[in-house]
Amino acid sequence: MLARLNGQELHFFGTPKAFNAMARAIRKGRHGDSQSMPLEQEQEQEQEQEQEQSSFSTLFLSCSDQSSRIWIEHSKVHIQYAEASKNQLYPCLSMPAETAPGALFFIDKLQQDHPPLLTDDSLSLVLHVIANDADA
Repeated sequence: MLARLNGQELHFFGTPKAFNAMARAIRKGRHGDSQSMPLEQEQEQEQEQEQEQSSFSTLFLSCSDQSSRIWIEHSKVHIQYAEASKNQLYPCLSMPAETAPGALFFIDKLQQDHPPLLTDDSLSLVLHVIANDADA
């Protein structure tokens, strides 16, 4: 899975299997748990686009008593979630293995129900399915 920052949106590019692994880790998380997952590094030639974009090395998932939040620290992506809200978060990442390449899914802090899933200072999340698991 590859992560790229574009303004206040964090874009993940991956297969349904990769997104389901992230969803499963969140679903199984308990207060105080943390897990790291390696991220693919982006090729330098794609950095020439006009929009601000960066690649990252590691995804950290942590379950705490605080509200859900997505942020960047150095070359690492952090997704913090409260045990009470994990049942709202993990279904947003879970998808069938046959999800079509090109499918997009959004978790946007501005378009949320009450209570909000993400804090105001959180990045929004965009999931890009780049291949289905049968193709990968």
